[in-house]
Amino acid sequence: EAVSILKNNGIVGVFPAATHNDLTSTKTGVARIALSEGCPVLPVAINGTEEIMPAPSMVPRKFKFASLHFGKPVVFKKTQKNSVEAAKKIAKVILRELTKK
Repeated sequence: EAVSILKNNGIVGVFPAATHNDLTSTKTGVARIALSEGCPVLPVAINGTEEIMPAPSMVPRKFKFASLHFGKPVVFKKTQKNSVEAAKKIAKVILRELTKK
């Protein structure tokens, strides 16, 4: 579905991390799509989600806010085949954005 959307000049949003604070187990789907379609990946870090809804709460807290941090687009060549390495690069860029103050 994501590939079909991209081929029609659409935009796809994907959360590749397993949890909001663990980028060590990043999934490779984003990288595989980027590699197969040659499309850029725009890393976006969302900070403050833990304060809005701390685990294991099912109800968000009032008057708490999150912030978005946009990294520079990452482009992978279509010939690059290693989706695991590409996923690690994406995770590294996102982690760098998360640690910015």
